[in-house]
This record gives sequence, structure tokens and C-alpha cells, in this order.
Amino acid sequence: MGLNLWRRGGSEGSSEHLSEKKVKFSLFSLYLSTLSIRVSAYMIIGVMVSREFIPISEIQRGLVIPLFSISELATVLLFGTLCDTFGRKPILISAHAIVASAGFIFLVVHDFLTMIPVMLMFGVGAAAQVSSSMSTISDHSRLYNRARLMAVYDVLTMGGLAGGYISAIILTRGAKLGFDEVFLLAGGIALASGILVILLMIETKAPRSIEMKPMQMVTQVFAQRDIHILLPVYIPVISIYGMVLSFTRTLIEEHNIQVEPDTLLLLAMIGGGLILSMLLSGYLSDKLKLRRPFIIIGLIFFGALATTLILNAGNIPALSALWPVILLLSLGAGAFPPAILGYLSDISKRETRGITFGVYSLIFGTGMIIGPILGGISLQFYGPTGFIILMFIFVSVSCSATIFMKEKLK
Repeated sequence: MGLNLWRRGGSEGSSEHLSEKKVKFSLFSLYLSTLSIRVSAYMIIGVMVSREFIPISEIQRGLVIPLFSISELATVLLFGTLCDTFGRKPILISAHAIVASAGFIFLVVHDFLTMIPVMLMFGVGAAAQVSSSMSTISDHSRLYNRARLMAVYDVLTMGGLAGGYISAIILTRGAKLGFDEVFLLAGGIALASGILVILLMIETKAPRSIEMKPMQMVTQVFAQRDIHILLPVYIPVISIYGMVLSFTRTLIEEHNIQVEPDTLLLLAMIGGGLILSMLLSGYLSDKLKLRRPFIIIGLIFFGALATTLILNAGNIPALSALWPVILLLSLGAGAFPPAILGYLSDISKRETRGITFGVYSLIFGTGMIIGPILGGISLQFYGPTGFIILMFIFVSVSCSATIFMKEKLK
């Protein structure tokens, strides 16, 4: 859907000298690699967080999963700077190699301590993947298609995340595959995707008119007021993502939810609604030249959707009876990602674009640390009610902070 969108709008970007066919192949490889590497990583994570794989406490799980984000935070600015200095393609290839290696490690060792280096490797891979892939998409984008291209990217990112996570549950609980078989499959997916990037992706690093040292580039990005305002908007939302990701499997196993047609239909409805919402809101955000309304709508609907699912976690028939409400909430919950990523592209500069999207990963990593830790504490001591209250606080903070954002799409 998004492959022809760069042809509209102004002349900004570094791919205007490329043929339409080459840009299509480059974007195709980039989008497919985004889906593949996320599926690979979250298939492995979906097994790792299972009580059936390595029995650990909720607090241990809440402390181990954020290691992913800690290593991402520690390396993301490095990879963003490398993208702006040496190019996007080699950094993206390295991301695939790291994720594949992390999966293969579990073929040799199964214990709690092994989870630590694997999670750290995932964080490094994520830092390399996000800064390189999003910089490339932004390089290909134009003024009036940014949110749409980012919507496709985010659909594939979230689709890969959810697809990998759900696949791990289906393969282990439904198809009864062994853990080693899942790890082998996940590592193979990452390797195959890396080969695709080598063959098809086009390097898009823009030349800099003024040579700057790496620290000068980083300082320039962090000095932007727009970046400062983005922090209280984005971090709470990613914290919610982290909470939901970390403890969804816990709730499934606690209520002994089985992989049945009703469950799969419900998941398909939620996933379909989110995908449609992302694509449609990305189009409208560009068309109306607005980001903030879509950010706020997405925040409110996502919080309401998560609350509805948590309150009825052990009752699939009740959730099925609420399908019109769930579908409506899903159709609104996807409005946030394309608008916020479009905004980030709006405020980025070509010569420091890798670092700017490194900041996005920095924000993502911070939220993925805060969310699982606070989510684990709230779930351990206060149950689902505490979980929902914490989520409501995060949504309220984000919506309030959105007021201070200024529309940059002109």
C-alpha cells in the first residue's frame, strides 16, 4: 500500500534521483525485513516469558525483560550516529545478524542466566534496526506522505511483534512444538531477512553540507525543543506497551486460556482493527496536515481497549459478546503510531536523521523499562485493578503533554 507514496509532495529526501522501480524494491526489502526481524525476536521472547520454559517469579520476569531496553538505550545513539556517518544498510544487516545469533544461543543453553545476555543482544539489535530502517524510510518520504509510510512501517513492526508473540504461543501450546524448534525457526527467519536486505536495499545516507563530529550531531538533536516536548508524550505510551507485552502471557496462563477458534477470531478482530486504524489515520494525518488529534484519539482508545481486555481476561465468551465495542476501540487505538512517527519525521533534519530516530528508540527503550517494572509491581501487589489504574495514569500524562506539541507539517 505504501510503496507508491513517495511520488507525491515536495522534493525533500535523498532518493529523488533513484528510479521508481529501485525505490520500490528498496522499500519492499525494508518493510519485509522489519516484519521478519520483529517476528523472529518476539517468537523467542514469547517463549522466554513463559512459565513453562523457565519458571521464574513475576518480579524476576519484570526485571529480566527490561534488559532488552537497557541495552537498546545504551547503544541506540551509537547506531544512530553510525547511520549518519557510514550509512543505513550495514547497520541494518548487523541487526539481523545479532537477532539470529540470540535465537541460536538457546539451542545450546536453557537456563535463567542465559536470558540475560539474550535480552541484551535483542536490545542491541533493536537499536541498530530502528535507527537504520526508520532513517531510510524518512529518506524516501516526502512532505505529504510521511505518516502513511510510517504507518506501513508501524503496522509491520507491531504485526511482527504481535505475530511473533502469538506464534510462539500457538506453536508451543497449540502445535506442541518444542522450544528448540521455535528458536531454530526464529533464527532462520532473521538470517533469511538479512540476506534480503543485502540483495535489495538501497543505501540512502544523505551527504552533509557541514561536517560535524559525532557528539556535535547528538547535541544538535537533543537541543531541539520539539524533542523535549515529545518525551512526556511518548514515554508513558511505550510504558503501557511494555506492561501489556510483559504480562499478557501471564494472564493467559493464569486463566488457562486455550488456543481455540473464538480466541483466534477475537485476536484477528483486534489485529485487523489496529491495522486498518494505522493505515487510515496515517492517510488522514497527512491529508489534514495534523498530528495531535490523532495522537490523542489513539491514546484514549488504546487505554480503553487494554482495560476492556484485562477486565475480561478470563472470560472469552464475554469478550466475544463485546465484539462491537472491541472492534470500535481497535479502530481508534491505532491512530497514535503513524501520527507520532510522522511528527518525528517532520522535525528531523537530513544530516542527523539517524540520531533523531535513535532518540525514538531511546524513548521506546525507556518506556519498556518503566512499564514492565511498574506493571510487575502493580500486578504482584494490587492485581488487575492496580494494573488498570497505572495504565490510566500513563494515558492521562501523555494526553496532557500533547497540548504542548506544535504542528510542524506545513
